Amino acid sequence: MKKLTQLVLMVALLLPGAGYSAEGEKTWTVNFKDSDIHEVIKFVADATGKTVVIDPRVKGKVKVISVDPLNSDELYNLFLSVLEIQGFTAVESGNIVRVIPKKEARSSPAPVSGLRKQANDEYATQVISLKNVSASKVLPVLRPLVPQQSHLAAYEPGNAIIIADTTANIERIRALIQKIDRAAVEGTDVVELKYAQADEMVRMISELYPQKSAAGATQQSWLLVGDERTNSVLVKGPDIDRDRIKELIGRMDRPGPQAGNVRVVYLEYAKAESLAQILNNIVQNTQKADKKQSATAVEASVEADEDTNALLITAEGDTLKTLLSVVERLDIRRAQVLVEAIIVEVNDRAGRDLGIQWLFQDRFALTWP
Repeated sequence: MKKLTQLVLMVALLLPGAGYSAEGEKTWTVNFKDSDIHEVIKFVADATGKTVVIDPRVKGKVKVISVDPLNSDELYNLFLSVLEIQGFTAVESGNIVRVIPKKEARSSPAPVSGLRKQANDEYATQVISLKNVSASKVLPVLRPLVPQQSHLAAYEPGNAIIIADTTANIERIRALIQKIDRAAVEGTDVVELKYAQADEMVRMISELYPQKSAAGATQQSWLLVGDERTNSVLVKGPDIDRDRIKELIGRMDRPGPQAGNVRVVYLEYAKAESLAQILNNIVQNTQKADKKQSATAVEASVEADEDTNALLITAEGDTLKTLLSVVERLDIRRAQVLVEAIIVEVNDRAGRDLGIQWLFQDRFALTWP
């Protein structure tokens, strides 16, 4: 009888106490000390009204104490934390909760997170889509941040990350992915050049950072396009890549050691003196237009060398390019008319040489038989 009384007293000390909060909600004060995990699961099932299916491999003792009363949701979250510490997890499907070893959870039919509110330690699967960065690039960064029992994979066709883990870990990884994705937002910047040529700038940067291909897929995250009309470089890509390329362009777009670029153009058809006058008129008109718009005046000059029929053009940037384009269009073969003529000299000398000349030295020399 004494032993029975001691057993009843010990059980009373181990069992949680029930009560009600000030709002009338039922609460429990948990006090488990080396209790069998099956007893704890049964208690939580009765308190929350859930149907719990226990895997035969789920065994062990549980020690947990709560000082403050817990409502139904808080009790269930505490229960999930206890399972995680013991190496188990709960996979909920409808109103049925399956308690299984954590290493088996990723292959179990876990619900897709986001469809409803879940407890932090409940096992689930979530698909996280990315907009600005490739999922395959993010995957190696995330793998060391998840537990060994978790499942993490990249879905290339949808550019998404599939993660199977507890809801708390999923939320942590999802927040990290969102920060990485926002940091890789693509945009387009227009970089105007003052001294360098756009096509040459694009060529040099492309050679400096060549595109790398893997299995036929281009891994380059940025794109460069040169606009010859405005002598600008269009840079498209993530923020970090655009900033790096714009800084490089700024360091390369500097004036040369001379004040201007001098080009010698040998003409084939046009006259150097006449064409030099035309080009100087163009430069003067451009300078007037720039002054009206409060812009930097174009500094250029064109001189003619009559001995070699060549032009000496001194200009910079797009001004030099414009003048060379004008020379190319004006130095063309001129239209010509082919005239063929035959010159014949006519006089009356030949007429006087025609006919018969009779010579009479003796008018009686001619005799008749």
